[in-house]
Amino acid sequence: MKLVALCTSLLLAAAPVQAECSFKDEAGLASAAADEAHRSLPLLRELLSIPNDAHFPEQIAKNINWISGQFKRRGFSIQEIKTPGSPLLLASREIDPRLPAILVYLQADGQPVDESKWDQSSPFEPVLKVRDGAGWQQRSWPEAGEILETEARIFARSASDAKGPIAMLLAALDRLADCKRQPSFNLKIVLDFEEELGSPNLPQVVTDNPDASRRICCSFSTVLVTTLTGPHCFSVPVV
Repeated sequence: MKLVALCTSLLLAAAPVQAECSFKDEAGLASAAADEAHRSLPLLRELLSIPNDAHFPEQIAKNINWISGQFKRRGFSIQEIKTPGSPLLLASREIDPRLPAILVYLQADGQPVDESKWDQSSPFEPVLKVRDGAGWQQRSWPEAGEILETEARIFARSASDAKGPIAMLLAALDRLADCKRQPSFNLKIVLDFEEELGSPNLPQVVTDNPDASRRICCSFSTVLVTTLTGPHCFSVPVV
């Protein structure tokens, strides 16, 4: 939920204000983020259900297709940048050519997974759990109108690192659309499908492909990451 609030605040920061969607304080923004987090759960579950091991191009192709469709539905143009491995995606939405552009980097691949080590039917079948003593107890997904438990956690491969930020950015864009507001900057989203392999082709695309470099060029850049455990041991979202 923190990252939903963060994504929303980033997008709303310079947007024209309308009374029905203005957030006067942090509490108002947090409330809106909670509403959007609940509404976006089906979106996140669908994305997490797509296997995404970069060692398997057929898995990555399904992720590319899903993510491309989601950004297209939100008014972005999509360019698939070919590499010797999996392609990069560049999603662009130009509000006004006179405005600065913000570049957001997102990864969509996940680490290889040993399904036998997971205490659920599959790491690609997201489940909701709450802590129960020393372990975790599975819960049913909330129905429409039900409140999501505050301490509930989603267990699935790449739930935080790093499909969660993709779903959260899409949710923030949906909130903007509901409020009939536009960011006061152009948006460019680079999606990397080989990050867990070390992004071996990303530097070459930037240095050896002038056309791609020109399209990716921006005024500001940010990386959306949220992880609570493991090698990226952050307790808060990182921008």
